[in-house]
Amino acid sequence: MADRIDVWIGDKNKPVLKETPKGQVLEIQCLQQTEAYDAWLSGGKVGTAPERYLYVTVSFWGSESQEHANKIYDKSIALRAAKDPRPHMHVIGKWGRIREYNGKNYADFRSYEASPLIFGALQQRGTGNEG
Repeated sequence: MADRIDVWIGDKNKPVLKETPKGQVLEIQCLQQTEAYDAWLSGGKVGTAPERYLYVTVSFWGSESQEHANKIYDKSIALRAAKDPRPHMHVIGKWGRIREYNGKNYADFRSYEASPLIFGALQQRGTGNEG
């Protein structure tokens, strides 16, 4: 059974196409909010906050998948430039290696399928005085 995750795409790291012995792989660096942080929020923020982010490297194999991932990335960066806070991607695939380094959590995720994460309009609507 495949795993389903939602990640934030940032503009600090562009997608990287790498050559491997098994062929080309496109990697996109993303962020995911950790389950521990979600539990801490829903529990009333008691105690010290756990690490908020999991740094996820999402990999895409095959030219069609890579082209699709690049389109999602480009659209996400355009949304960010337009001040629309939706640079997100929904990914279906499998978790790979998960590790901790210098107090931060890192993981690999092999994508089988990806799509822009679409949800309601999030642009700021104004000051609230419009009625």
